[in-house]
Amino acid sequence: MISHSKTIFIPFDKIDFKDKRLNKRFDIIYDAFSQNPKAIISEVINNYHQCKAAYRFFANSKVTKDKFLQAHHKFVKEMIKDESIILEIQDTTNLDLTSKRKTEGKGDIGTKKNKRKGFVCHNSLIVTGDGTPIGIGSLDLIIINNFKDDSKYKRQIKLEDKESIKWLNAVSNFDQAVESQKRIIITDREGDFYEFFDFIHENNQDMIIRANANRKTSENELMKDVVKKMSIIGETKIEIKSKGSGKTQARAEQTVEIEARFSTQTILAPKNLPKKYITNRSLKLTLIHVVEKYPREGEELIEWYLLTTLPITTKEEVLQIIKWYSFRWLVEEFHKILKAGIKIEEARLQTGDRLEALISFLAPIACRLLYMTYFHRVQPEASSSLILNDLEIDFLILKFGKGQKDKPTIRQAIHWIANLGGFLGRKSDKHPGLLTLWRGWIKFCDMLKAVQLLTENIEFLARKRCG
Repeated sequence: MISHSKTIFIPFDKIDFKDKRLNKRFDIIYDAFSQNPKAIISEVINNYHQCKAAYRFFANSKVTKDKFLQAHHKFVKEMIKDESIILEIQDTTNLDLTSKRKTEGKGDIGTKKNKRKGFVCHNSLIVTGDGTPIGIGSLDLIIINNFKDDSKYKRQIKLEDKESIKWLNAVSNFDQAVESQKRIIITDREGDFYEFFDFIHENNQDMIIRANANRKTSENELMKDVVKKMSIIGETKIEIKSKGSGKTQARAEQTVEIEARFSTQTILAPKNLPKKYITNRSLKLTLIHVVEKYPREGEELIEWYLLTTLPITTKEEVLQIIKWYSFRWLVEEFHKILKAGIKIEEARLQTGDRLEALISFLAPIACRLLYMTYFHRVQPEASSSLILNDLEIDFLILKFGKGQKDKPTIRQAIHWIANLGGFLGRKSDKHPGLLTLWRGWIKFCDMLKAVQLLTENIEFLARKRCG
């Protein structure tokens, strides 16, 4: 668990563009966006000349995704250096820029019928073993120039020519940042393809991947059929986010009881996968079957098949792996912040490279809210100094504390901030929603900025009243 001795979340370590003017411009832009993280630059920087300078900044060839991520990874490395378990949670979201006609280089993100245009955004979120979201591991904007290939010969296409290469690239990109530190790669069913398993194995990493295919084993059986025959090894509770689609009723955020069984099997590579694309024709993996114990009629059943390279001998190890996979919702929350909070799809940048640089700049800033939300869930009674600086705490006490002398707890601070976004804090209300907290955070930053402005100009205001 991240200790109180760790620093407050700071998205970027020192960044150097090898240009004094760019470095100075970055400081100005970062100061503005850290208090008002939005994708439309003109809404953050209202001065015409400063706004124009910000657009020029993101158009500069020295201002790149790699530059921002390198500076961010210095902070991430410091935060995880003492952690024995690191989770790299990968996921993909589409950025719909169909209406942004001036944005160049967009690809296909829809279907042949709706013809939506934009970019595929693939990210990895770095999380500690206890579920603390630390920052961004990898971020890529991918251009798809043709709609989904239905060809039965797609196995013959080189992996580097497929969209699937994004999963391997994400692992490699963060490898370069953390060097030899081992981690567990976590993905949903989209990450279920044999080349990825083989790559993770050959790169000495571990994985927890939700299985989609029912793969053949060396015993000529189907792996899901084998694990279903095993005895229940344990039960636990997991938190799920609201979900449900189609004919099933949407489920509210809740805690559900699940039961689990597992089976270690040797999984075979698909017969039509060319040998030259992989190193191992078979891999020894463990399949964990997770199913909801008391399903509700009309609601989507919680049922997972989790493939892992991690060794399993006890019930506790099985339940730990399930818990680690349950943290996958964090990357979905991150995408929610990116799209519904920052509103990255409304950005007015004209090229994919500039948009990628902007996202790489804003994404680490957005991670701070995930970091705060985590501590609200697991250490609500800890001091708010773990997530806020002294000025932010003083302002909250001034606004909500009613003469309170002690620093508020994390629960108090988060509820006060969420209150500015519409959270009422009734007995029936549980945790404030992420977007409610986001709205409150933006308003909180605006109010704090106003207080700072008044403080800095108090002598001038006093002279004006007197004169």
